[in-house]
Amino acid sequence: MRSLKTLVILSGVILLLGSMSLAFAGDDDDAERSAGHLKILKAQWDQKKQKLDVRAEEGSGGSTLIVYYGGNTYTMKYKEKKNRYELKVEPVCYASSISISSTSGETVTGNVKVKEGDGAGYECGDSGSGSDNGGGTGGGGSGVNRDVVVMATNDLGMHCTCPGASTFIVLPPFNTLRAQVFERVGENPKILSDPNDIRVEYSILENSDQALKGDPYFQNWIQYGPKLFPGFSFVRSDGRIQGLTGATLSGEMEAKGGWWEVVGVPAYPIEDPNGAQIDPLGGPNRNPYLTGVVRVFDQATNTLLAETTTTIPVAYGGCCGCHLSIAQDYGMQPTPEDSFKVMGMLHAQNGSGIDISKIDPDGDGVGGPIRCSQCHLDPAMGETQPPGYAGYPTSKYTFSEVVHRFHVESPQVAAYDPDIARNCYDCHPGNGVNCYRGHHKGKNLWCTDCHGDLNQRVAQGQLKAPWSPDTLPSCENCHTNTGEGGGWLGVFGGKYLNSKGHKGDKVLCSTCHGEPHALYPSTLAKDNEQPQALQGRSEAIGVCDVCHIGKDSNWRVPPHKGTPGYSGGGGTSVGTGGTIDAAQELDTTCLNCHGDRRNKVSCSNTKWLGHDGSKVSHEVFVAVSQYLTGSDCGTGSGTGTNPSGGDSDD
Repeated sequence: MRSLKTLVILSGVILLLGSMSLAFAGDDDDAERSAGHLKILKAQWDQKKQKLDVRAEEGSGGSTLIVYYGGNTYTMKYKEKKNRYELKVEPVCYASSISISSTSGETVTGNVKVKEGDGAGYECGDSGSGSDNGGGTGGGGSGVNRDVVVMATNDLGMHCTCPGASTFIVLPPFNTLRAQVFERVGENPKILSDPNDIRVEYSILENSDQALKGDPYFQNWIQYGPKLFPGFSFVRSDGRIQGLTGATLSGEMEAKGGWWEVVGVPAYPIEDPNGAQIDPLGGPNRNPYLTGVVRVFDQATNTLLAETTTTIPVAYGGCCGCHLSIAQDYGMQPTPEDSFKVMGMLHAQNGSGIDISKIDPDGDGVGGPIRCSQCHLDPAMGETQPPGYAGYPTSKYTFSEVVHRFHVESPQVAAYDPDIARNCYDCHPGNGVNCYRGHHKGKNLWCTDCHGDLNQRVAQGQLKAPWSPDTLPSCENCHTNTGEGGGWLGVFGGKYLNSKGHKGDKVLCSTCHGEPHALYPSTLAKDNEQPQALQGRSEAIGVCDVCHIGKDSNWRVPPHKGTPGYSGGGGTSVGTGGTIDAAQELDTTCLNCHGDRRNKVSCSNTKWLGHDGSKVSHEVFVAVSQYLTGSDCGTGSGTGTNPSGGDSDD
């Protein structure tokens, strides 16, 4: 906390305000007193909602007001329409006093009133209370009694890699893991994302540096990695295995402003006689469903606060399933080397004139190893331009476009599989692995129901911009008004992976629903272990009490911003969703989060009127009003006090 040393003359008493001398002697009117024109109108801490509400008046109306509270510094925002400064922070801790200073040189202190409690057990870490409850902001939370929940997911339903790297590769070992951490304090949880407060660690349970160094297939990556990625080695100078980003098999996750992430973990399927992955080269089966362990530690005490596990999926692509046989059909051996030669010949015949099996990037006189994305852009490699090989042109076509278009348009390919346009498992990833195994699979939907078959994708030009929100399917294609696209993350992938929702767009969609292609409830029991541990059910997180203390412990469909029950905005085009069932909206939205307050709904209740276009869409407001009062309460279209959503003014 910044030191604040100011002489304030109040009621004939001179107070020297130091960094810890914020208590204001006097009665309840003290908060109304001020030095000069600066005045505290309200300073209230809501123990139930864990929210600090401060309002102040400053004569000039143009100064910046700085709030010192509970060891933290905040800036108050001036509200033009209300002609006052306001600050709402949630969740926070309780401190008995507050101090506000103005750029005009004035300072005022006041008592903080407590609503819905007495503040006991929620004191700020540096307020002098000695509390160890962990309610502080930033690094203020400490002690072993913090109530923390962590949820983690992989970014994709399956990551693909190759069993070897001596000839050509499509994708290297590369996995991404995300997590969100919630501290259960009061009614509203606090999302923890400050690395000074907590540390989030990850590990891949089945992988270790020693095990991968002894794996004959991963040895291939260690040997040929520097040729495929010049200047890079899969083994660091300290002997640890690393991915292309430098991520190791265990370590710390990076804070990303609301979530934690590690990108490029070199997770690799392990030998397992009971594994689902059939080795395309004839070796032992492999386990493609690894386990990611995520642990959260208090930085101040190194106390383990929470931990969880999630599926880390990685499997071999399905290329070998056909191409080893194709090599035999051309009179060669069913080996990766001979298959590479046949692919090179076919690549040259397919209009490019380039035999890829003769490209010799390392100059050892032997063709390969090469990677397809060197000439054909593949956003999955994290590149915006293909690097190219010396002496060879780069292609104007993406890798996704050429590989899919060739396979669906080639008569030779059709002779092997006439329905390849729909047989996604020929390549993704095949070999006994369920790449697609989520909730939609349980509803008997197939990949093409969302993505379209290859003929459609090629005709529509989807593959010209692969891995793009503009070409990947959207949840809203089927589920209207999900609020998809809110809280945009700017990460690799489509709208679903890039979206946040819930109150204030704070929760990643994947945090509650799981990873794409393996959405809860998954048809693979391992995928469901996390929601089972958190709420005792395999569905998407729908028990409010998982994060919100004292909330409903029954599973319900949570409110989504943009749905009829929770629009977060007052536009008539938002949240209509067809005919509205007022009773259902009450059950799934209002009562789900707030308990039974139907007796408070009336056309004379200003707080209820403030819901119109603010808490819920106008259509839902009218439907519920008519259902409970017999009147639409005489409102227009979305007249709430907060058209952007959030708490109504109290």
